[in-house]
Amino acid sequence: MPFVFHYSAGPRLRILETSVKQTDMHNLMFNNLLEVEWGVFLIVGVILLLSAEFGYRVGLRNSPEKRKVNHAPSGALQAALLGLLGLLLGFTFAMAVGRFDARRQLVLDESNAIGTAWLRAGFLSDFGKQTERITLMDYIDARLLAANLAPDSEEFKKQLTRSETDQAAMWRTAVAEMKAVNAPSTSLFTTSLNDLIDLDSKRQMASRNHVPSSVWLLLMLVSCTVCWATGYTTGLGESGRFALAMFILPILITIVITIISDLDNPRHGLIQVSQRSMLDVQQTLQKYQ
Repeated sequence: MPFVFHYSAGPRLRILETSVKQTDMHNLMFNNLLEVEWGVFLIVGVILLLSAEFGYRVGLRNSPEKRKVNHAPSGALQAALLGLLGLLLGFTFAMAVGRFDARRQLVLDESNAIGTAWLRAGFLSDFGKQTERITLMDYIDARLLAANLAPDSEEFKKQLTRSETDQAAMWRTAVAEMKAVNAPSTSLFTTSLNDLIDLDSKRQMASRNHVPSSVWLLLMLVSCTVCWATGYTTGLGESGRFALAMFILPILITIVITIISDLDNPRHGLIQVSQRSMLDVQQTLQKYQ
Protein backbone atom coordinates (compact mmCIF):
# COMPACT_ATOMS: atom_id res chain seq x y z
CA MET A 1 0.00 0.00 0.00
CA PRO A 2 1.59 3.31 -1.00
CA PHE A 3 2.45 5.76 1.71
CA VAL A 4 0.33 8.90 1.63
CA PHE A 5 1.40 12.03 3.46
CA HIS A 6 -1.46 14.20 4.66
CA TYR A 7 -0.45 17.81 5.09
CA SER A 8 -2.11 20.04 7.64
CA ALA A 9 -1.20 23.56 8.68
CA GLY A 10 0.45 23.80 12.07
CA PRO A 11 -0.84 25.90 14.95
CA ARG A 12 1.52 28.75 14.10
CA LEU A 13 0.02 29.01 10.63
CA ARG A 14 -3.49 29.15 12.06
CA ILE A 15 -2.37 31.92 14.40
CA LEU A 16 -0.79 33.75 11.46
CA GLU A 17 -4.01 33.47 9.45
CA THR A 18 -5.96 35.01 12.31
CA SER A 19 -3.37 37.79 12.57
CA VAL A 20 -3.66 38.59 8.86
CA LYS A 21 -7.41 38.99 9.18
CA GLN A 22 -7.04 41.23 12.20
CA THR A 23 -4.59 43.58 10.47
CA ASP A 24 -7.56 44.97 8.55
CA MET A 25 -9.04 46.29 11.80
CA HIS A 26 -8.30 49.86 12.80
CA ASN A 27 -7.81 49.02 16.48
CA LEU A 28 -4.98 46.60 15.76
CA MET A 29 -3.38 49.11 13.40
CA PHE A 30 -3.42 51.71 16.18
CA ASN A 31 -1.93 49.23 18.65
CA ASN A 32 0.83 48.35 16.19
CA LEU A 33 1.62 52.04 15.84
CA LEU A 34 1.99 52.42 19.61
CA GLU A 35 4.04 49.24 20.02
CA VAL A 36 6.41 49.47 17.06
CA GLU A 37 6.51 52.97 15.61
CA TRP A 38 6.47 54.86 18.89
CA GLY A 39 10.27 55.08 18.80
CA VAL A 40 10.35 56.92 15.46
CA PHE A 41 7.41 59.09 16.50
CA LEU A 42 8.93 60.10 19.83
CA ILE A 43 12.46 60.69 18.58
CA VAL A 44 11.43 62.75 15.56
CA GLY A 45 8.75 64.60 17.54
CA VAL A 46 11.13 65.58 20.33
CA ILE A 47 13.77 66.77 17.85
CA LEU A 48 11.31 68.92 15.91
CA LEU A 49 9.68 70.38 19.03
CA LEU A 50 13.10 71.27 20.43
CA SER A 51 14.03 72.89 17.12
CA ALA A 52 10.88 75.03 17.24
CA GLU A 53 11.53 75.96 20.87
CA PHE A 54 15.15 76.83 20.13
CA GLY A 55 14.10 79.05 17.21
CA TYR A 56 11.51 80.75 19.40
CA ARG A 57 14.08 81.57 22.07
CA VAL A 58 16.52 82.90 19.48
CA GLY A 59 13.76 85.16 18.20
CA LEU A 60 13.11 86.45 21.71
CA ARG A 61 16.76 87.36 22.16
CA ASN A 62 16.57 90.07 19.52
CA SER A 63 16.36 92.66 22.29
CA PRO A 64 13.80 95.51 22.28
CA GLU A 65 14.74 96.31 18.71
CA LYS A 66 12.78 93.25 17.63
CA ARG A 67 9.60 95.36 17.46
CA LYS A 68 11.23 97.40 14.69
CA VAL A 69 12.40 94.43 12.68
CA ASN A 70 10.91 93.95 9.27
CA HIS A 71 9.39 90.46 9.40
CA ALA A 72 9.00 90.13 5.63
CA PRO A 73 12.42 88.51 4.95
CA SER A 74 11.96 85.89 7.70
CA GLY A 75 8.41 85.22 6.51
CA ALA A 76 9.60 84.74 2.92
CA LEU A 77 12.35 82.39 4.10
CA GLN A 78 9.83 80.40 6.13
CA ALA A 79 7.52 80.07 3.12
CA ALA A 80 10.40 78.91 0.93
CA LEU A 81 11.48 76.34 3.51
CA LEU A 82 7.91 75.06 3.87
CA GLY A 83 7.72 74.60 0.10
CA LEU A 84 11.02 72.72 0.08
CA LEU A 85 9.86 70.51 2.95
CA GLY A 86 6.61 69.75 1.16
CA LEU A 87 8.57 68.73 -1.94
CA LEU A 88 10.89 66.47 0.07
CA LEU A 89 8.02 64.85 1.98
CA GLY A 90 6.17 64.15 -1.26
CA PHE A 91 9.33 62.78 -2.91
CA THR A 92 10.17 60.51 0.04
CA PHE A 93 6.56 59.36 0.38
CA ALA A 94 6.50 58.41 -3.31
CA MET A 95 9.73 56.42 -2.89
CA ALA A 96 8.34 54.52 0.10
CA VAL A 97 4.98 53.84 -1.57
CA GLY A 98 6.71 52.57 -4.71
CA ARG A 99 8.78 50.11 -2.70
CA PHE A 100 5.74 49.04 -0.69
CA ASP A 101 3.72 48.38 -3.86
CA ALA A 102 6.61 46.40 -5.34
CA ARG A 103 6.78 44.16 -2.25
CA ARG A 104 3.01 43.64 -2.31
CA GLN A 105 3.06 42.75 -6.02
CA LEU A 106 5.87 40.25 -5.46
CA VAL A 107 3.77 38.46 -2.81
CA LEU A 108 0.96 38.11 -5.36
CA ASP A 109 3.39 36.98 -8.07
CA GLU A 110 4.90 34.35 -5.77
CA SER A 111 1.43 33.11 -4.80
CA ASN A 112 0.54 32.69 -8.49
CA ALA A 113 3.87 30.95 -9.16
CA ILE A 114 3.21 28.48 -6.33
CA GLY A 115 -0.25 27.73 -7.68
CA THR A 116 1.14 27.24 -11.19
CA ALA A 117 3.89 24.92 -9.95
CA TRP A 118 1.31 22.91 -8.00
CA LEU A 119 -0.87 22.43 -11.08
CA ARG A 120 2.04 21.58 -13.40
CA ALA A 121 3.32 19.03 -10.91
CA GLY A 122 0.41 16.95 -12.19
CA PHE A 123 2.41 16.39 -15.39
CA LEU A 124 5.02 14.41 -13.43
CA SER A 125 4.98 10.78 -12.45
CA ASP A 126 2.88 9.80 -9.44
CA PHE A 127 5.93 9.76 -7.18
CA GLY A 128 7.22 13.09 -8.53
CA LYS A 129 3.82 14.73 -8.28
CA GLN A 130 3.30 13.66 -4.67
CA THR A 131 6.86 14.61 -3.65
CA GLU A 132 6.75 18.04 -5.26
CA ARG A 133 3.33 18.94 -3.88
CA ILE A 134 4.28 17.93 -0.33
CA THR A 135 7.44 20.03 -0.59
CA LEU A 136 5.47 22.96 -2.01
CA MET A 137 3.13 22.93 1.00
CA ASP A 138 6.11 22.97 3.36
CA TYR A 139 7.59 25.80 1.27
CA ILE A 140 4.43 27.89 1.72
CA ASP A 141 4.67 27.33 5.49
CA ALA A 142 8.24 28.62 5.55
CA ARG A 143 7.39 31.66 3.42
CA LEU A 144 4.43 32.63 5.59
CA LEU A 145 6.25 32.18 8.87
CA ALA A 146 9.18 34.32 7.66
CA ALA A 147 6.98 37.04 6.18
CA ASN A 148 6.78 39.37 9.17
CA LEU A 149 9.93 38.39 11.06
CA ALA A 150 12.90 40.69 11.52
CA PRO A 151 15.60 39.79 8.95
CA ASP A 152 18.25 39.57 11.66
CA SER A 153 16.25 37.22 13.92
CA GLU A 154 17.20 33.58 14.38
CA GLU A 155 13.69 32.42 13.49
CA PHE A 156 13.83 34.28 10.17
CA LYS A 157 17.17 32.66 9.30
CA LYS A 158 15.72 29.28 10.24
CA GLN A 159 12.70 29.72 7.96
CA LEU A 160 14.90 31.09 5.17
CA THR A 161 17.12 28.01 5.37
CA ARG A 162 14.00 25.85 5.38
CA SER A 163 12.68 27.47 2.19
CA GLU A 164 16.06 27.16 0.47
CA THR A 165 16.18 23.48 1.42
CA ASP A 166 12.72 23.00 -0.08
CA GLN A 167 13.82 24.73 -3.28
CA ALA A 168 16.83 22.46 -3.61
CA ALA A 169 14.70 19.37 -2.95
CA MET A 170 12.11 20.38 -5.56
CA TRP A 171 14.80 21.08 -8.13
CA ARG A 172 16.47 17.68 -7.54
CA THR A 173 13.14 15.94 -8.05
CA ALA A 174 12.49 17.96 -11.20
CA VAL A 175 15.91 17.06 -12.61
CA ALA A 176 15.28 13.38 -11.88
CA GLU A 177 11.92 13.59 -13.64
CA MET A 178 13.50 15.27 -16.66
CA LYS A 179 16.10 12.51 -16.93
CA ALA A 180 13.50 9.79 -16.55
CA VAL A 181 10.86 11.29 -18.85
CA ASN A 182 12.16 14.02 -21.12
CA ALA A 183 8.75 15.30 -22.15
CA PRO A 184 7.60 18.87 -22.96
CA SER A 185 5.08 18.67 -20.13
CA THR A 186 7.90 18.06 -17.65
CA SER A 187 9.69 21.12 -19.00
CA LEU A 188 6.63 23.19 -18.14
CA PHE A 189 7.00 22.26 -14.48
CA THR A 190 10.72 23.05 -14.39
CA THR A 191 9.98 26.45 -15.93
CA SER A 192 7.41 27.28 -13.26
CA LEU A 193 9.77 26.03 -10.55
CA ASN A 194 12.53 28.26 -11.92
CA ASP A 195 10.15 31.25 -11.82
CA LEU A 196 9.32 30.40 -8.20
CA ILE A 197 13.00 30.40 -7.21
CA ASP A 198 13.60 33.68 -9.04
CA LEU A 199 10.71 35.32 -7.19
CA ASP A 200 12.23 34.31 -3.88
CA SER A 201 15.40 36.22 -4.81
CA LYS A 202 13.32 39.21 -5.91
CA ARG A 203 11.39 39.27 -2.64
CA GLN A 204 14.58 39.16 -0.60
CA MET A 205 16.05 42.00 -2.62
CA ALA A 206 12.84 44.04 -2.30
CA SER A 207 12.82 43.57 1.47
CA ARG A 208 16.31 45.12 1.62
CA ASN A 209 15.49 47.99 -0.74
CA HIS A 210 14.75 50.97 1.51
CA VAL A 211 14.72 54.73 1.19
CA PRO A 212 18.42 55.79 1.20
CA SER A 213 19.77 57.08 4.51
CA SER A 214 20.95 60.27 2.79
CA VAL A 215 17.33 61.09 1.90
CA TRP A 216 16.28 60.57 5.53
CA LEU A 217 19.09 62.83 6.74
CA LEU A 218 18.16 65.56 4.28
CA LEU A 219 14.48 65.27 5.24
CA MET A 220 15.30 65.59 8.94
CA LEU A 221 17.63 68.52 8.30
CA VAL A 222 15.00 70.45 6.34
CA SER A 223 12.28 69.56 8.88
CA CYS A 224 14.39 70.86 11.76
CA THR A 225 15.19 74.03 9.81
CA VAL A 226 11.51 74.64 9.06
CA CYS A 227 10.53 74.17 12.70
CA TRP A 228 13.37 76.41 13.80
CA ALA A 229 12.41 79.14 11.31
CA THR A 230 8.76 78.90 12.34
CA GLY A 231 9.69 79.21 16.00
CA TYR A 232 12.03 82.09 15.22
CA THR A 233 9.33 83.99 13.36
CA THR A 234 6.95 83.39 16.25
CA GLY A 235 9.54 84.71 18.70
CA LEU A 236 9.85 87.92 16.70
CA GLY A 237 6.13 88.55 17.00
CA GLU A 238 4.24 90.10 19.86
CA SER A 239 1.67 87.42 20.60
CA GLY A 240 3.91 84.91 22.38
CA ARG A 241 3.86 81.21 21.54
CA PHE A 242 1.56 80.35 18.68
CA ALA A 243 0.20 76.79 18.99
CA LEU A 244 0.13 76.15 15.23
CA ALA A 245 3.78 77.09 14.82
CA MET A 246 5.18 75.68 18.05
CA PHE A 247 3.29 72.40 18.42
CA ILE A 248 0.86 71.47 15.66
CA LEU A 249 3.25 71.90 12.72
CA PRO A 250 6.09 69.81 14.28
CA ILE A 251 3.63 67.08 15.29
CA LEU A 252 2.07 66.94 11.82
CA ILE A 253 5.51 66.67 10.21
CA THR A 254 6.37 63.93 12.72
CA ILE A 255 3.23 61.95 11.83
CA VAL A 256 4.02 62.12 8.11
CA ILE A 257 7.64 61.02 8.65
CA THR A 258 6.46 58.17 10.89
CA ILE A 259 4.05 56.90 8.23
CA ILE A 260 6.75 57.12 5.56
CA SER A 261 9.09 55.13 7.83
CA ASP A 262 6.34 52.57 8.38
CA LEU A 263 5.79 52.16 4.65
CA ASP A 264 9.52 51.68 4.20
CA ASN A 265 9.62 48.89 6.83
CA PRO A 266 6.58 46.73 6.05
CA ARG A 267 7.50 43.76 8.25
CA HIS A 268 6.10 45.48 11.32
CA GLY A 269 4.19 48.52 12.45
CA LEU A 270 1.05 50.24 11.30
CA ILE A 271 1.21 49.27 7.60
CA GLN A 272 2.26 45.75 6.62
CA VAL A 273 2.45 43.87 3.35
CA SER A 274 -0.55 41.56 3.43
CA GLN A 275 0.08 37.82 3.04
CA ARG A 276 -3.58 37.24 2.18
CA SER A 277 -2.83 35.89 -1.30
CA MET A 278 -0.35 33.35 0.10
CA LEU A 279 -2.88 32.20 2.67
CA ASP A 280 -5.55 31.93 0.00
CA VAL A 281 -3.28 29.73 -2.11
CA GLN A 282 -2.44 27.59 0.89
CA GLN A 283 -6.10 27.07 1.77
CA THR A 284 -7.00 26.29 -1.84
CA LEU A 285 -4.24 23.72 -2.24
CA GLN A 286 -5.11 22.04 1.05
CA LYS A 287 -8.56 21.27 -0.33
CA TYR A 288 -7.02 19.26 -3.16
CA GLN A 289 -4.22 17.70 -1.12
